[in-house]
Amino acid sequence: MFIWQNKELIYIFAVRLGNSAYRELNLETRMRGKVKYVTRSIWYEENQSDHWSSDVHAVRYTNTYAVLYNGDEVDIDEDDIRDYYDRSRITRDLVSELSDDLHNEWIEYYEDEDGDYCLDGELSDYI
Repeated sequence: MFIWQNKELIYIFAVRLGNSAYRELNLETRMRGKVKYVTRSIWYEENQSDHWSSDVHAVRYTNTYAVLYNGDEVDIDEDDIRDYYDRSRITRDLVSELSDDLHNEWIEYYEDEDGDYCLDGELSDYI
């Protein structure tokens, strides 16, 4: 399997196949990489909405992603993690277990419309 990250090579391939084949393959946004480790970010943002109660708390956001050897950070769907490991919460121990399971595994990913990298397929495809 080839790693299609060279845009000139993709352009040449697209010209030879024609534009419709290029759109179907969408090689420019499909990538492949080897997982170095998995980590999780947790951050809080102050609640900006008006609320009738004075008890307004910051909103908690989380993101679990695989860091690849090439430096890319690939988002892993947290619902997919919970489903695969049959857990209701993602803990440090679970992230550590996931990191051990994905370490040195090749994964395929793509760039979404926001410029973020996302895992292509389900977690069970790679473990």
